[in-house]
Amino acid sequence: MSTPDLRARVVVPHYEAPERLARLLAALDAQTGAAFEVVVADDGSRVPPDPGPRAYPVRVVAQADEGFRAAAARNLGAGAGGASGPDALLFLDADMVPTPTYVAAMLAALRGADVVVGRRRHTDLTGRTPEEIRAWLTRASTTDNPAGPAALGAPVLPEPGWLADGYAATGGLADLSDDGFRYVISAVLGVRRDTFERLGGFEESFVGYGGEDWEFAHRAWLAGADFAYVPAAVAWHDGPDWGGRHDEDEAGRRARVAAKNVESLAVADLVPSPRHRDDHRVWSVPRVLVELDPAVAALEGAEAFAVVADLVRGSDARVVVAAGAPVRRVWPAGDPALLDDPPGRAVTGRSPWRARVHAPVRLDEPGALTRLVEAGEAAYVADGRPVLTLRHARSIARGQEPPRREWPHPLPAPGPPDLEARWGGWG
Repeated sequence: MSTPDLRARVVVPHYEAPERLARLLAALDAQTGAAFEVVVADDGSRVPPDPGPRAYPVRVVAQADEGFRAAAARNLGAGAGGASGPDALLFLDADMVPTPTYVAAMLAALRGADVVVGRRRHTDLTGRTPEEIRAWLTRASTTDNPAGPAALGAPVLPEPGWLADGYAATGGLADLSDDGFRYVISAVLGVRRDTFERLGGFEESFVGYGGEDWEFAHRAWLAGADFAYVPAAVAWHDGPDWGGRHDEDEAGRRARVAAKNVESLAVADLVPSPRHRDDHRVWSVPRVLVELDPAVAALEGAEAFAVVADLVRGSDARVVVAAGAPVRRVWPAGDPALLDDPPGRAVTGRSPWRARVHAPVRLDEPGALTRLVEAGEAAYVADGRPVLTLRHARSIARGQEPPRREWPHPLPAPGPPDLEARWGGWG
């Protein structure tokens, strides 16, 4: 993490926005304090973009127009050139205009963090030419005047308050929780290349506006990555924040809400955050991934059924069960509460909690496993013997062990449970 000179690539996803792209490239002309290359990742524009001659190396890579595929375009740009690629990837949307020290500030932050986020501010650059942008930022880089749009005669538009509050509440992303992915935005994102490759890049199933940056950040958080917010790395967005466009008509508002709902559903399926999904559906990725010790997995009949039922009842949890396990003979075929063993990286890389069951347990009320999760990590024991271990994926990635606690529930009596009494409420 102490590499003195990181080789940088700026990846710019682009679609049918040549004027905005020209302004961004002009702004990159004015960068100081860092060397870099640029890859424009075109998302199927009818007329391919032409960056023109630049002071920095620049090339264009392209994919077919199959919908708004920003995640796939970013991966395409990040991977251009194969194994000889850079140490750091800086993702800038084509409607951004970075200030002169943006690249240098992002690279400095990436010497101590895996994932960094710059400060996205808002203005209106309608009608501004690339030459005007270059002259504005070049003056700013050679004087003490800040590179604000007032020097260009452009307005300063409001920043999203929830983002500013989020950065303040998390100590500039240094003190995140499972919901901290919300403050990571791909318009001004920097990632160490080794981290990006270890995570497999952006999830390319996202088609349409937004969500892929949150999903990526969530996986990075679970994998143990260190994050930082870099307020000195300012880039100006051409236009207001997407969520703050209040001058649209009713049709525009409905279209924006509809697009946001598509994003929300896509995020909910892959990011197991209680604040971002409905608890009445079984989603593809559970919040809690439950694994059974061999002795527990070997239980049969009603005993096996009761253990699994108590674990998943009322909780966003799924149990990993091998194809020939006895519980499959008494559990409804096709029930998504059971996952095949092994569940695969698509689940293990996204599920934040692991529950390892060492002995048959009894959880009398729906949602009991969720309440244990909310109490935090623990290695639960009863009479000195392990019962259940709860660990967070980030702690596992960082080699941290959970504290030892006494099991707070009664253990079941030996032998099979009386299912009729349990279901009827008298036993």
